[in-house]
Amino acid sequence: GDCPGRKPRLRTEGLKGKTAAVTGAAGTMGRAVVSFLKEDGLNVVGLDVNPEMLSAAREAEPPGGLPNLRFLEGDIRDGGWEDEFDLVNAARVLQWIPDAPRALEPMVAASRPGGRLVALDYDHTRAHWAESPVSWRHFYGAFPEWRAAGHLDNAMIQHLPEDFAAAGLDDVQTVEHVRTVRANEADF
Repeated sequence: GDCPGRKPRLRTEGLKGKTAAVTGAAGTMGRAVVSFLKEDGLNVVGLDVNPEMLSAAREAEPPGGLPNLRFLEGDIRDGGWEDEFDLVNAARVLQWIPDAPRALEPMVAASRPGGRLVALDYDHTRAHWAESPVSWRHFYGAFPEWRAAGHLDNAMIQHLPEDFAAAGLDDVQTVEHVRTVRANEADF
C-alpha cells in the first residue's frame, strides 16, 4: 500500500543506555540509523568495510563530538563479537553481501541474550516502476542482471526469515514495508 511521508523506525524501547551495532553504518541509510539510535541514548558502534564511506561518516559525526558513537572498519562476516550488543542492525546491507547468510551467524553471536537483531532490505524482484522514464527502465532492466552476475541475491529478503532461523534466532518476525513514491512528491 501507499506510505507517503511515513518512515519506518526501529523500536528502541527498553534499550536506553545500552549498546547497538550498526553494520554498513557508513552508508547513507546506516548514518540515518546511527543518527536516531544515538538520540535514543544508545552507545553505538558503526561497522563498515569501506574506508571511504567510514571517512565520510567520521566527518559527518566528528570523533569526540558524540561520546556514545564510534566507527570501526570491518566485515560482519568475520565476526569477533560475542554477546556484546543489545541491538544489531543491518539496514540495506545484506543485499550487498554475496554470501549474506554467512553474515547472519556472526550477527546473532554479537547479540546479547534477549537482544534484538533487525534487518531492513529490498526484494529487487518485486520492484515495480509505473510511468518511469525510458532511461530508468533501461537501468533497472540491467541492474538485477548486474547484481546476479556479482552473486548478489535479488530475492534474498524472501528467504531471510529462514536464514535467520538457521543462524540460531528463535523469534523471527517479518514486517513488510511497501513504499510508493511519486515523481511529484518531496521524497522522490
